[in-house]
Amino acid sequence: PTWTWFVEIYQNNYAFAALRDDGSISVWWNASFWWDSTKSPNSIGYTDIYSTRTAFAALHQNWSIDVWWYNLRGGAWAPSWTWYVDIYSNQRAFVAIKLDWSLDAWWDSNYGWDDLQAPTWTWYVHVYSNQSAFAALKDDGSIDTWWDVTNGWDDLQAPQDDWYVKIYSTFKSFLAMKWDWTLYAWWNPAYGWDNSQVPLWKKYLKVYWNVLKYAAIDANGSIDEWWWSLPWWTEAPTWTWFTSIISNYQKHLPIRCYQYLHRLPSKDIIHVHWVCHIPIAY
Repeated sequence: PTWTWFVEIYQNNYAFAALRDDGSISVWWNASFWWDSTKSPNSIGYTDIYSTRTAFAALHQNWSIDVWWYNLRGGAWAPSWTWYVDIYSNQRAFVAIKLDWSLDAWWDSNYGWDDLQAPTWTWYVHVYSNQSAFAALKDDGSIDTWWDVTNGWDDLQAPQDDWYVKIYSTFKSFLAMKWDWTLYAWWNPAYGWDNSQVPLWKKYLKVYWNVLKYAAIDANGSIDEWWWSLPWWTEAPTWTWFTSIISNYQKHLPIRCYQYLHRLPSKDIIHVHWVCHIPIAY
């Protein structure tokens, strides 16, 4: 676009969408892929844009949703109602939360999403996602999950109790924290997670994550970590008095690292430790 007054740019795998200060949207894309510009919004008043790998969804100030997509990748089941207050997404699907705290979901039809899986109840306060699944947290702390059925998720793994306050995710798993700071994890069983790694009996103050791994700090400042069962992870430090963890995922050079900040109890000295690996898959 050659105009001005743009306030934000959004992207997916094939295109960009730019939001202007009047709520209008401009879209441009890779000419090698078949986007249909007639489906892009041409009015004003949009407040935010969300994306999957192949589609965009724009939330309007009248609480309606407009969706447009790469033509070979579906998306035609976008909701036509109003009163939506937020949208969440992963690589292949969207889910929108309404003013009555109910949910509506739609997805890329080329993948195995099943609308019957999406929860039909109300009182959802937040939705979390990973690559191929969603986990919705209700006001009573219970959790409902649904997923791309081609990716091997097992609903029996999801927590059946309540009082959860937050959910974290990696590429193929979820981790939920309860009000008492204990944890519960569940995952796509096709990706080798081992539940015996997850310390279910301890209380944690903070949880950190990247694409494949979790690390958590307990009340003593010690660190526990667990991960998708791959051979290249090094061991976490065994000291205590840690106060924070910094995790990253470098997309240009695929090096995954944790930075551990180690504070000596008797001195104002912080030691910085990096634990890194280069995935063999790259």
